Amino acid sequence: MMEKYESISVVGEGSYGLVMKCRHRETGQMVAIKKFIETEEDQVVRKMALREIRMLKKLRHENLVNMIEVFRRKRRFYLVFEYLDHTVLDELEEHPRGLGEEVSRQHIFQVVRGIDFCHRNNVSSPLTTSFAHYLRYESTLLAVVCFRRKDLELKC
Repeated sequence: MMEKYESISVVGEGSYGLVMKCRHRETGQMVAIKKFIETEEDQVVRKMALREIRMLKKLRHENLVNMIEVFRRKRRFYLVFEYLDHTVLDELEEHPRGLGEEVSRQHIFQVVRGIDFCHRNNVSSPLTTSFAHYLRYESTLLAVVCFRRKDLELKC
């Protein structure tokens, strides 16, 4: 299945694997592919990968990045996600003095909506705490879940 994708760059690396920016060879769609370290050899990594896959198959929400497909190759799991080329971290780097009250409020609202959705679907505290690390695909804790930027009207 990996032959369907052209690897462009590594965008994140962690304890359990790495995340690559890739292009689907036929459609040209940009994706993020999380490649776990050898999941057949390490039972802890295998358990975490399977738990992550089960969760992500049921979590679909406008403020969460969607998993497109999962495959196994050479004793490793690969998770394919929609690629987000812009993150809150990018905005913070562009604006070192802060984002301002309204933009901050919008981002916080989106994060809270994503976490609320996870909680309502029985994805509990340790997992949702790790989701914040995935704003830039750099952490590989429990689930690759990013918060999409949506222009939402806030009622704060």
